[in-house]
Amino acid sequence: MVHIEEINNKGGVRFRITFSLNGKRIRETLSEIQLVKKGTREYKEARMLVDSIAAQRMEELRTGTYEGLKVKSAILLKDWIAHCADKAEKHAIVGGSRNTWARMLRYTSVLTQGYKPDMRLVEVDKAYVRGFINYLINDYCPGKGKEHYAPKTADKYYGCLRFVLNEAKREEIITVNPCELISSNDKIKVPEGEKCYITIEELKKVIAAPSRSRAKNIFLFMCFSGLRFSDVEQLRWENIETEGEEWRIVKVTQKTKKVTYLPLSEMAKKYMPEKKESGLVFNIPANGSMNKALKTLTKNAGIKTELVTKAGRHTFATTLLTQGADIYTVSELLGHSNLNTTRIYAKIVGEKKRKAVDLLNNILD
Repeated sequence: MVHIEEINNKGGVRFRITFSLNGKRIRETLSEIQLVKKGTREYKEARMLVDSIAAQRMEELRTGTYEGLKVKSAILLKDWIAHCADKAEKHAIVGGSRNTWARMLRYTSVLTQGYKPDMRLVEVDKAYVRGFINYLINDYCPGKGKEHYAPKTADKYYGCLRFVLNEAKREEIITVNPCELISSNDKIKVPEGEKCYITIEELKKVIAAPSRSRAKNIFLFMCFSGLRFSDVEQLRWENIETEGEEWRIVKVTQKTKKVTYLPLSEMAKKYMPEKKESGLVFNIPANGSMNKALKTLTKNAGIKTELVTKAGRHTFATTLLTQGADIYTVSELLGHSNLNTTRIYAKIVGEKKRKAVDLLNNILD
């Protein structure tokens, strides 16, 4: 039996129909029907439409053609990934090549189709995940002279699968993410990459280098704030609190979704545009233009380390540790949820100091 409910709102009445299917109570809010006030002609017309939809649901239940609940168990993995990609694209900043995450999700759909086509989302289990990992590492051939994916690339696409399964769990389509059941031995072993950063001496040269591009200020702001490029892209004046001369950023980092309070140094403020009440802080160039400008800036600064956007955040960390800041404070400023992530920077600084000391070994030669 289908029941019609009227939900009272300040602007009028909204309609909802409820019924049971396979022992589960289904509530379907008819949000496509606008709020209407009782006693009006619009209310009568809306009620007639709701009665028609309720009758249609009764017929669908009688004939077993109702798709509202069954669609969850019938969703294909490729369609769910496409849904997540659409959602990511919708919330991305428009411009240039900034929908990288959405594009990676879409290509993950291609990879899952190559592994096992038309797999239902609810059928994805631990064995499927293990097989997909093996497919990425050993079976899939990306072409362009590469026989297989490098572990780091393979791990990125495995991360996309893990993300969409987490979204499905959040939407209660699945009860557990099978990626959580995978042992550490089954996961992709990614070798520790070398962090790209510039020294204090190189940083001084970058500051002094001539440049007409916005990229210079954006890069230096990252060097003195520690923000990721993705966070700088979305940084708004509304996220910045001021108390006298002190400024701080209150934000949720895009990568970790962690709320952080980041004080801004005078050097960071120096490379920000004139303060406004609202809107994006930086007018970011398209990704290709940004990389091209940083390449030119590297040449103008006369340094060997090629500047890339991620080097800004890494430089922030290594500079603070070199100057004597403790690792716990640096970890908080970077918004790391795991201190081991910050220890990578401490290791870099330690090796740098050891190499400097080793220069004394040949002083008498």
